[in-house]
Amino acid sequence: MVWSPTPDHELPDDTPWRLLMTATYVDATAPSFPDSVRALEGRPIQLTGFMVPLDGQRGQRHFLLSAYPLTCNFCVTGGPSSLVEVVADEPVRFSYDPVIVHGTFELVADPGTDVMYRIRAARVVDTS
Repeated sequence: MVWSPTPDHELPDDTPWRLLMTATYVDATAPSFPDSVRALEGRPIQLTGFMVPLDGQRGQRHFLLSAYPLTCNFCVTGGPSSLVEVVADEPVRFSYDPVIVHGTFELVADPGTDVMYRIRAARVVDTS
């Protein structure tokens, strides 16, 4: 499989990952967000991606959502702009399949934070 900068699992109502991936770092700790990304701050969004659990629990309230499936526990494909920290209201059952997340979008510009984005009050849409 050839790596592609545009995930092929996006849905029509999704905020595009390619938009989120336009953010860069000015230096090692200061992210730079284009106006098109800044316009999402505080707004509800939908994003489809792959869960990266942060603990060993079946139900995840706090996890990362990645634009790409992980192929290695120690490597992240795509860099920081291809990850979103998710804080869910209810535990979300871990899945290897893409999940659809709805919630309030936040920019994360705190020095020393390894993520650029966060979705709060998140819920995962059941597609079954």
